[in-house]
Amino acid sequence: MQPDRAVEVYESALKKNPRDAALASKTGQALVKTHQYHKVSGLSALIQLHWLPVKQRALYKLALITFNVLQHNNPMYLRDLLTTHNPSRNLRSSSQHLLSVGYMRTVSSSRCFKHSAAINWNDLPFDIRACDSVNVFKRKLKTHLFNVAFAT
Repeated sequence: MQPDRAVEVYESALKKNPRDAALASKTGQALVKTHQYHKVSGLSALIQLHWLPVKQRALYKLALITFNVLQHNNPMYLRDLLTTHNPSRNLRSSSQHLLSVGYMRTVSSSRCFKHSAAINWNDLPFDIRACDSVNVFKRKLKTHLFNVAFAT
């Protein structure tokens, strides 16, 4: 099956049942996975199926783990690694839901969860960091990362 045909099947599944976008997405995923990847026009397929590229997908997973750790304090071993930004004076940044970013001496130490989670979290817009619901956070985060990945 050609990649264009996979996108057509995805769109027709979405038209038949517009409330079940997950089913249509899974149908499109299955069709693209069965096809050889070198024939798929990668960028257009990602955009049409509303999938994130690998880098943004990794950032999505990291931000989601960070959100769950901050909201639910689970797991504790990860919660102990994250510290909220508390300035000594009353600054505008004190109400921004930021994390403290420590100094890392080497490149390999900057890849640890403590550092990369804080950098990724602080780079998110405030309206995403301030979400209370996991579903709202996921929706806003995916939209933000999709716009960053495919900004023209």
